Amino acid sequence: MTSSALLTLELDNARIADAFRGIAEAAPGTASGTVDYVPGGAVIEARAPLGTIAIMCAPDALSEDVAVNIAAALAAGNRVAVGLIDAPDRVLTSVLATLTGGLDHDEFWILGSDRRSWQQLGFGYVIVAISSAGVRVGESPRQPHLRTAPLDLIRRYTRVHRFGVSIDTCVVSRLPATEHSTKGTRS
Repeated sequence: MTSSALLTLELDNARIADAFRGIAEAAPGTASGTVDYVPGGAVIEARAPLGTIAIMCAPDALSEDVAVNIAAALAAGNRVAVGLIDAPDRVLTSVLATLTGGLDHDEFWILGSDRRSWQQLGFGYVIVAISSAGVRVGESPRQPHLRTAPLDLIRRYTRVHRFGVSIDTCVVSRLPATEHSTKGTRS
């Protein structure tokens, strides 16, 4: 998903709309990578999306926390499916309806009781559990909700790839012209 798609969504809740805007504006910063030169080569580090995210929402999860985690996962380039244990409140219902109506079904969907929505997850998806106590992404320990750092929130939904690249060095030197060289001789 492009961060510009998050900006075009018209959300009813002003706080959530501001959070989405902040996340969308921070998203381009997650694409950066680094190159560190080491003897004989370089180490390249780049961030990539986790893939498919299945966000499971506990009944005590705050709507704003769920919404910003969905936005961050989408801004990081992931496919996102949301599973609800209980019926969401009015605010979250509005956010989910806006996302469902504004995004491609393969990019964002609600996990229902039908088999197709669960099969769409495919293999290798990452389960994210959101509750009032924090967020747990995959097997990582539970993390607190991040309310002020959009870039850190987006990075929560990326993984780091490191590549080692060998670099062979070659030194070319020019020899000084001598009387035996063919350059500059008279015929």
